[in-house]
Amino acid sequence: MKTKQDLESMSSADLRAEVRKERDLGNPNCAQLTGTQIVGMSKVECISAILGLGAEQPEQHKQAEKPEKPASTNNNKALAEQLANILNNANNPVDMTEIEKMIDNKMDSAVRKIREDNIQQIEIKRQDDSKEKIDTPHIMFRRLLDICQLRLNAFLSGPAGSGKTTGAHQVAKALDLPYYPISVCSQTTISHLMGYTDATGKYVETGVYKAFVNGGVLLIDEVDGGNANVTNVLNALLANGTASFPCGTFEKHPDFICISAGNTWGYGASREYCGRNPLDGAFLDRWIPIPWDYDEKLERKIAGNLEWTEYVQKIRKTVFDLKIKIIVSPRASIAGAKLIKAGWKKEDVENYTIWNKVGDEIRQKVKKAMEA
Repeated sequence: MKTKQDLESMSSADLRAEVRKERDLGNPNCAQLTGTQIVGMSKVECISAILGLGAEQPEQHKQAEKPEKPASTNNNKALAEQLANILNNANNPVDMTEIEKMIDNKMDSAVRKIREDNIQQIEIKRQDDSKEKIDTPHIMFRRLLDICQLRLNAFLSGPAGSGKTTGAHQVAKALDLPYYPISVCSQTTISHLMGYTDATGKYVETGVYKAFVNGGVLLIDEVDGGNANVTNVLNALLANGTASFPCGTFEKHPDFICISAGNTWGYGASREYCGRNPLDGAFLDRWIPIPWDYDEKLERKIAGNLEWTEYVQKIRKTVFDLKIKIIVSPRASIAGAKLIKAGWKKEDVENYTIWNKVGDEIRQKVKKAMEA
């Protein structure tokens, strides 16, 4: 058995593999550990398990405590009456109903802002007993993390700008694993994915190879833009324990995680995403599908301008209801908030982030529907 000093010099991924090895060899300290527990173990927990130092069983990722809800205000009417009396005494009659409405709207806005500022964080135990906080996670991030911890393949499908790439990167950060993003298109070849041997006989590695052999999170981005005949080459490494590369055949690393992301479910083009390709059924069968739509609560949080973001979201809903083929993504909220902060007029911000994609006729149609 390795010494504590030997184990401390190993990476988290190698330590988890060592725990599995010790369990299979009959080490009583590791005998009761399940595969699900091992994939979530920190470096300290792995060492303690191998050496029998009495560490607690590894914990699952924890959910941070939800912030307390702000106290509701029930005295709006009394406050409105008091304000009206003050104004009336100044010989300036006011509409009591309008005053109540004004205060209600103000309170609703304040409460909403408090809630937006307290979007739940996810806190995950990391190696060396440290904890990693994932700030402003997507509403579906918890599901994605669960699937990845079980070493299942996840397929994220959602519109442009919904944060699919960010979610995959956050998984790598949360699990303390290398991150290998690749993007595919109709021109992507098998060599781009699996690597090739150059003129000198040296194998040129790819992110697919590195993640599969050494461990890590592989993101196959824009997967529905790829050629089905090419993506099928990934079938073996997605479902089997081994895969063949130009430099040889290798076993899958225990910490290999694969995530794909696309704008469709792989069944062909849609109204908005007309350049997407149908993918092979055998390829699609190897994934756990996760819908990754716009998280508007998260969008309001990260954009930095609540009024502007809610206006963008209203445009998005109207465009969707009218079945107009334009994309109004959170990128419009984020970029627009920055431009407004820089001193741009709202009208100019709209033109550059939304309406420059369509003609004036569609713009007027959307505006009219919003005002109705």
